[in-house]
Amino acid sequence: EPGSAAPPPRRRPLIAVLALAVVAAAGVAAALLGKVFTSSGGSGGSSDDRLLLSSRCPVVVSMGQSDACVHELQSLLARAGGKLDIDGAFGPVTQMRVVVFQLRSGLTPNGSVDERTKRALYENAGKPLGTWTPERVTRRIREVFTENPERAVGIADCASLLDPLYTLPNSNATRNWGVFQLYDGTLRKLGGTREQALDPDWNIRAAHRLWALTHDFSAWQACDRAYRAGSKGDKGS
Repeated sequence: EPGSAAPPPRRRPLIAVLALAVVAAAGVAAALLGKVFTSSGGSGGSSDDRLLLSSRCPVVVSMGQSDACVHELQSLLARAGGKLDIDGAFGPVTQMRVVVFQLRSGLTPNGSVDERTKRALYENAGKPLGTWTPERVTRRIREVFTENPERAVGIADCASLLDPLYTLPNSNATRNWGVFQLYDGTLRKLGGTREQALDPDWNIRAAHRLWALTHDFSAWQACDRAYRAGSKGDKGS
């Protein structure tokens, strides 16, 4: 009618406005997720490159396991300079290499491969498991133990197979370390650390200090008995 006011514009119901807002937010989230997905190389790339961190491997890889996850672990340990068989079986030697890697990476040296250890293995670019060969260890023992070099070599061979990174656990949660398998308590008495015990030169000289206290190999009774028994057998053959 003439003079009457124009009808007010129709307003969208509030629920429709909210629905549009939700759809828009979902679109933004999807776009952001797509960018993250693309930058990470898709769902398969990262997982394939970092097998230990994928859902295909257990949260903790540990002794007794035998599968592709252990094979990957051993390959990473070898890349870090470790000497071990890459056979997919998590045995004592693999655990020794894990313990030393953990110790030298500032992690708890318990021999079980948790997420922190896995990430450290992937991120490692050095050779923390590099060490002397058995031949070099033998030469150094003979240089230090001038009083009885062959017996000292025999003791070390029995204790660690002349492997500077040899570590064995004890029942009381301690470990023996290095060429002459120095016990945690012995290290404290000598004023040394686990890290030092894995240095073959330090370990050999520390063992000689122990020998000098009694001028015998009583600190390694089991290996000394085995060495003497072997020597007698050689003489009798």
